[in-house]
Amino acid sequence: MEKNYGEERFILERIRRKYFREIAEKERWIILWLIVILILVNIVSVVTIYNLSKQLESCQQHNTELQATIEDQHNLLMNTSVLVEELNQYIYDLTQSRTQLEQKYNSLVDAVNYYQHRQELYNKYEYALFYEGERTDIEYEHLATLDEIARINGYSPEVVYLTLALVMTESHGIANAKNPESSASGLGQLIYSTAKFSYEDLLGFGSGTYKKEYAYDPELNLRMTLAYVNYLSKQKKGDPIGVVDAYRGLHSTGYINSVAEKLDSAGLELKALQLY
Repeated sequence: MEKNYGEERFILERIRRKYFREIAEKERWIILWLIVILILVNIVSVVTIYNLSKQLESCQQHNTELQATIEDQHNLLMNTSVLVEELNQYIYDLTQSRTQLEQKYNSLVDAVNYYQHRQELYNKYEYALFYEGERTDIEYEHLATLDEIARINGYSPEVVYLTLALVMTESHGIANAKNPESSASGLGQLIYSTAKFSYEDLLGFGSGTYKKEYAYDPELNLRMTLAYVNYLSKQKKGDPIGVVDAYRGLHSTGYINSVAEKLDSAGLELKALQLY
C-alpha cells in the first residue's frame, strides 16, 4: 500500500508539474502576444499622432493663410470704404461746383438780359437827349450829368428824364435855389431830412456824414435827387404819378401837370413812363 501511495504521489507530482509547465507556457505566449499587441498599439498610436500632428500643422497653416486672407479682405474693405467716402465727397464737391456754376451762369444771364433791356430803353429814349424842343442849355447840362450818373449806377432812362423834369419844376435848374418856407435847397429842392437820407443811406456815405452845404453842389445834389427818385420808383412799383406825388409830399394836379409839361417838351409822356 505504501508503495502504491508513493507511486501515486510521484505520478501526481509529474502531472502537477506538467500542468504547471503548460500553464507557464500559455502565460508566456499570452504575455508575448500582449507585448506584440502593445507594440502594435504603440506603433498605430505613433502613426496616428504623427498624422494628427501633420493635419494640425496643415490646419494651422491653413488657418494662418485664412487669417491673412481675412485681414487682406478687411484692409480692402477699409480702403474701399475710404474710396467710397472720397468719391461721395468728390460728388458733393462737383454738385456744389455745378450749383455755383449754375448760379453764376444764371446771374450772368440775368445781367446780360438786364443790360440788353437797359440798352433797349436807352435806344428807345435816346432821341430825348437830342430832342429839338423847348429844352434850354441848362437842361441839357443837367441831363448830361444825370445821364452819366445813371449809366454808372444802373438807373433807367425814364428815371433820368423824370428826375430832370422834377428838377426843372422845383428849381428851374438853379443850383443855389432855396425855399424860404422850408429846408428845401438846391436843384432838386430836397428838404434836409430827405437829402440826409439820400446821401447817407441811398448813396451809402454813412450816418452823420451829410452837411447842409452839400445841397448846393450841383452834381452832388443831382446824385441825391436821382437816387431818391429811383428809390421812390421802387416804392411805388414804377407808377410815375405815384412817384411825383411822393416826391411832392402830397397830391397836386397842378404840380403833376407842370412835371408832365417838362416831359412833353422833350417828347415824353408822364403816364407812359415805365420806371424800373
